[in-house]
Amino acid sequence: MAEEKTEPVEKVEEKVVEPKVNETQSTQPTIIINTGEQKQPEQEVVEDLFRITEDSYIMDPFFHEITDYFNLERGEYNEAAPALKEIIEYVTKANHLKTGDEVMLAISKLERIVQPTLPGEKRYKNVYRWASLANEKYRIQRKMKVYEKEK
Repeated sequence: MAEEKTEPVEKVEEKVVEPKVNETQSTQPTIIINTGEQKQPEQEVVEDLFRITEDSYIMDPFFHEITDYFNLERGEYNEAAPALKEIIEYVTKANHLKTGDEVMLAISKLERIVQPTLPGEKRYKNVYRWASLANEKYRIQRKMKVYEKEK
């Protein structure tokens, strides 16, 4: 039998690597690992819920999800887009929502507390009216706070 040659195993030194956070940047901190490498932290994925604009809403899947929810036809998109944006703005700010699923659930809950629309009227109309008034109320309250005394 031939003798097998084994090469000596090189000892590898174990290092404990602790991240150090450089807080001099104003946005996200850079993690500096003591080996000298720099690595940006992974950013949390948050959907951009305010992308319903006059130019791009037709290509937005979230817009289509909302139009499907309210049973809107393609010909009604131009009229409905500003109202849907207002609804999204309200439920997002009022509930501090970050994902499309949360927004859709909040819209559904809002629709249940708002009076139903008249026969022949689109379902989003009363939700829009309510959200629009709520947004205006929020804006007014924010402006009024400027004039209040500090406690």
